[in-house]
Amino acid sequence: MAAAIYFSASLLGLAGEIREGVTMYVKPNSMWFQSDTALTAWQRDQTRLSPKALKIHQDDLLGSREAWQFIYKQWVRIRQYWPTVDEVEVEMLGPGRFQGGVWWVDAKDLIR
Repeated sequence: MAAAIYFSASLLGLAGEIREGVTMYVKPNSMWFQSDTALTAWQRDQTRLSPKALKIHQDDLLGSREAWQFIYKQWVRIRQYWPTVDEVEVEMLGPGRFQGGVWWVDAKDLIR
């Protein structure tokens, strides 16, 4: 019971920190999308598909470049946050060819 309360409180604390202009990290191996509609579809699919079907679907999305994953945590600036749907529009800050790129990620994938 105490663990559930602590976990809920930590989620609420993180949600309060997500706001426009703040810099945060996106967890390694998170799913990144180039549109909000693709992220919305992914969030829906996570609740509807079996784990095996979801893994196949994830591999298809990554293979067709409809979604991306990065193996290291990525430094981003929050551009917009929609708490009712847990969607965050971010700008990638780290070095490399994706620097300055705009992406959509799930709010649960953000860390300090």
